[in-house]
Amino acid sequence: MKKPKGFTLIEIVVTMVIIAAVAVLVIPKMIGQVRKAQEAEAVQNLGSIRSAELLLHHFFGRFVEAADEASIGSALGLLVNGNFFKYHIADATEENFLAVATPVEPWDNWLEEIRIDKNGFIGYPSGEGEKSGSSAGSGGASSSGSGSSGGYSSGRRGSDGSVGGGGGGRVSYGTVTAYYTITEKPITDATFAAPTELQLTPNDGWIVLNFKGNTNADGYQILRCNNVDIQAGEVEVCTVITGNTVWQSPTWADNPVIDGSDVCYRAQSLKQVDGRWIVSEESGRVCGRPAPNADYEAKTEAAIETLLSNTQSFSSVIEPPAANAVPRTPGTWEDVVRSLTGNNIPILFAKMHDVQITNLRSEISLGGYNPLNKTIVINDKYANAPKEMIAAILVHEGLHQMWGKDWDDGAKLYGRPPDNWTPPADFVAPRSRNSRKQEYNSFVGGSQVWAALKSRIAEPLNSNAIQLRDMLNDQQADFLDTQGNPHLFSEAGVTQFFSMMTGYKNLPDY
Repeated sequence: MKKPKGFTLIEIVVTMVIIAAVAVLVIPKMIGQVRKAQEAEAVQNLGSIRSAELLLHHFFGRFVEAADEASIGSALGLLVNGNFFKYHIADATEENFLAVATPVEPWDNWLEEIRIDKNGFIGYPSGEGEKSGSSAGSGGASSSGSGSSGGYSSGRRGSDGSVGGGGGGRVSYGTVTAYYTITEKPITDATFAAPTELQLTPNDGWIVLNFKGNTNADGYQILRCNNVDIQAGEVEVCTVITGNTVWQSPTWADNPVIDGSDVCYRAQSLKQVDGRWIVSEESGRVCGRPAPNADYEAKTEAAIETLLSNTQSFSSVIEPPAANAVPRTPGTWEDVVRSLTGNNIPILFAKMHDVQITNLRSEISLGGYNPLNKTIVINDKYANAPKEMIAAILVHEGLHQMWGKDWDDGAKLYGRPPDNWTPPADFVAPRSRNSRKQEYNSFVGGSQVWAALKSRIAEPLNSNAIQLRDMLNDQQADFLDTQGNPHLFSEAGVTQFFSMMTGYKNLPDY
């Protein structure tokens, strides 16, 4: 009987050598694939952060820092989930930022820190220099669309969507996008800062109040007071003229009944805390009375005549009239003018502080439409600008007015409640007072007017008009192509853009 034959020592050694050789070749590749899959999380999240930072910088001229994922969500409106990395943004200035993905244990024994700035990834993949390829969000700001009344910078987009420098300043249209309603008396907090530096601008039959706001405020309420000698002990009586609305703009137009004396105004800051509204003490007061201004009236008439004599159709991005529209939506510049004049919309001017701060972050305000008292207010700083520039501002705000009228008429026709209404199937007018779509269309409409009229300007420009010209040119470049047609950004892109804007993030899409 033969004994069972086993493996010789040489055979075992040879087998072990083969296994080891295969392991040396295969295991690193397997680890590399696992590592690459885990790094893909960081690449995607950092790319999203870069795109959001570029978009923020494009419209506000700054980058932001964030200590962790939650802070990134608050600052940029991004949901960043990390399984293999944790994230933060450091070294943010007006020029650049640094977003960092740091490996989370136990992955930090083979994963490395990945970094990105405005130009792209830094040293990733390993051994490479700065890189700004598509994984970093190559669309940059342009992938997110453009268009807002919240403001934007004069920077220029590169072909990859990155934003370059520029010198026009930041601009906003002050159209109120949404406002809260107070249902119970707010609680006074003496430590909560009231508005400051109130100023009045007289117009024919109207007074426009403007002030510097409180960065921590959610809005304001405006008070009209009788003109008395407080130091002599006379009793001052003030009435809140904004009602139970939390007004989100530092500008308010009023048409008081004048009995031969001045009328006075105060303002208060409002903020919602734990479901309750707190209110500051009253600001200092400012007094005045309405008065005609021939220059304001002449400039308004010239801008309106310019629109009527050069009327054109809007692009299809603004919805054309429909057979079942209630009422019809705008089709031409003339439609906007007829709506303003036919509805007796006052076009007013006001001295405005360049820095107009609520948490909306308006900076250089061109003007705004007030849907509550149905007025348009234009910054007095640009009252002497050419009529073509005023015309572009009027069309932007006039489109807001037409949208608001469609909304109001629909409310009357269908008896819908203001904030909770489902439209009938045949109703194509707006479903809200304001929306992302409306803001986008208003910027497109104003840009089309400016593109068509700016070549007519021959007069020398003062410094304010030069500033306005540069801002309107930047706006045109953002919203129109070289043929004057709108950049057709996706609905998702427009939504992402407006989610970045503090004052607009809760706007409905339509």
